[in-house]
Amino acid sequence: MGKLTNTLYAGIAALAIAGGMASPAYAQKADSQSTYGALRPRLESIVRTDGSKLSWEGCVTKRDSGTSCIPSFIKGGRAMGKSPDELYAYANDLAQMTDCRGKYLFSGALIYYFQNRSGTVGDATLFSFISKGDRCLEASDMLLAKEYNMGPGEIQRIVEGASMAQSTPALVIKSKLGEISYGLEVLSTPYRNRPSALIILPAKDYNGAFFTQSRIALFDKLRKSYRTRFGVADRKSSFFSIMGTVEGLKFVYMAGHGEYGKGFSRLHFQDAGKSVQAKEPLWSIMEKRKREERASIGPEDTGLLEKSFKKVMAKGGIIVADSCGSATGPRELSVGNALVQAAPEESTVIMSKGSHTEITGLEGDLKEIKFRNQHGDDLTFTVDIPPTGKVSPIEEMAGHILELPKRRD
Repeated sequence: MGKLTNTLYAGIAALAIAGGMASPAYAQKADSQSTYGALRPRLESIVRTDGSKLSWEGCVTKRDSGTSCIPSFIKGGRAMGKSPDELYAYANDLAQMTDCRGKYLFSGALIYYFQNRSGTVGDATLFSFISKGDRCLEASDMLLAKEYNMGPGEIQRIVEGASMAQSTPALVIKSKLGEISYGLEVLSTPYRNRPSALIILPAKDYNGAFFTQSRIALFDKLRKSYRTRFGVADRKSSFFSIMGTVEGLKFVYMAGHGEYGKGFSRLHFQDAGKSVQAKEPLWSIMEKRKREERASIGPEDTGLLEKSFKKVMAKGGIIVADSCGSATGPRELSVGNALVQAAPEESTVIMSKGSHTEITGLEGDLKEIKFRNQHGDDLTFTVDIPPTGKVSPIEEMAGHILELPKRRD
């Protein structure tokens, strides 16, 4: 595998030097009639070789009241000096790219995020050859590699030395914080006088949200100050399995994409809630929701969370739910409300009121952690659980924040 991979790299690198990894589309003369204003319908009309249409859903921007990533993609490309034809060719090339098993690598949202990290078609081509057994590198791996300036050779060495079940989060943490593998592993020397901490990350992270520099800084701080353990959850059952293996915890960090803006909140370990089509049959909608419930935690898990926290957490601990909108939605539909009701006495629960991007407040006490969006707004909602162990009356908290906040966009 290594010899074959090196040969492939050498051949592709030669092509890159000779032609700059440019596709035929890049080499065409720019159409003088092409403008940025006409670019959006062109991007919306990109069709893959199998006849499927490229979806650009997955972003919320100030320029667009919907969730299309196209405005941000065009704006970012213009800032980089790309012409409309170059932007179209870039998007079309990535849209057609497949992994080692023939699965399409990029959605429109991932194309935007990849461009935002200065990823090129050449980068993606090199990364697409990386595999181990039946595991191919995913677009999210490429995003994280670009974020931390990791080249294809470095990623290949990590993959070759990893277990077959290696996940995207474990891949990056292994490189940045030390040798760990899939499942529950120790990140730091287990000094007896240190408090214990647990990091639980999702098996899927489509845009690299949980590996920004601020998250890595948090993980590094925990590693240096706590007896820190790390686990990757791919479903509800594995989340509670990981929770049940550590006791005396003073800090629990759980991450997963949320469903901000839908009137309820869940913390997902796989891809966040799939959109439901207007004319979709009821049985299909119900089946989707069942799958999502199995791969996430939500309000129905209050009892399991309370039982788990009671077993593993020490008094005065901190629970951080790094998930967009974890504190939103009416109390009977909110994962945030479930966490607050389940948290042990004298603990602190830190959640998000909206769509955040970064974590701040890492300089001092971890109770001061803040979630902020791209505008710098503080979206943190912190609840200190009293000695009685219950927040009462719950209606006061529900009326205050467990409803959808107004968006800035």
